[in-house]
Amino acid sequence: MYLRLIMIGWITLASSAFVTLAVAEEGSAGPQIAGKPANVTYPFVAEATANDVFIRSGRGPGYYHCGKLNRGDRVTVVEEAGGWAKILPLPENFSWIHKNYVKLDPQNPGIGTVTTAGSETVRVWAGSDYIEPIRSFSIQARLHDGEVVELVDPSQPLTGDYYKIKVPSGGYLWVNSEYLRYVGPYEPKPEPAAETPKPEPVEEKPLTLEQRLGVDESTP
Repeated sequence: MYLRLIMIGWITLASSAFVTLAVAEEGSAGPQIAGKPANVTYPFVAEATANDVFIRSGRGPGYYHCGKLNRGDRVTVVEEAGGWAKILPLPENFSWIHKNYVKLDPQNPGIGTVTTAGSETVRVWAGSDYIEPIRSFSIQARLHDGEVVELVDPSQPLTGDYYKIKVPSGGYLWVNSEYLRYVGPYEPKPEPAAETPKPEPVEEKPLTLEQRLGVDESTP
């Protein structure tokens, strides 16, 4: 009985210490992006200061990585918290969505429409080449019925339970701020100008003999 009480005491103490450490880490500022102005406005552009910097599915080293940055690679930072930078996904990043909730367009198999099948929303998971879709645990977005998703590769194998899709709007990833340096404000790419329709050429009818001679055709 005495030994059991000692063990319970140790477990309680260890649990309290773990919770305290977690709270302290959550509240700590952590490393900051180098060269960032004090009154910085989000979003802004930053670049990696080292090679093999993990892009993670969540804020912290316990989240699986979804790719890497090398020195000089640039990202768009939309937020910072606890020493981590929330970034817009890169073109090579992707997400997973269960096939049961996507109806592909027969005319365009690269496009799918979300069907919630009675659920409020459908979860989209942060994708990684290093972890199976079924083991992905980071929810990247929640989509509603009728929203459209785009497959990364329309010819992807029909086997498996998940579609590999482009990261939907509202999906983000994370990078340790320690390995980023401020570059400058984010400047969105201008939308391509709409093409002005060219006027159709007017077909000119050849002049009649009367018109060429200057004679009024209405004269009897």
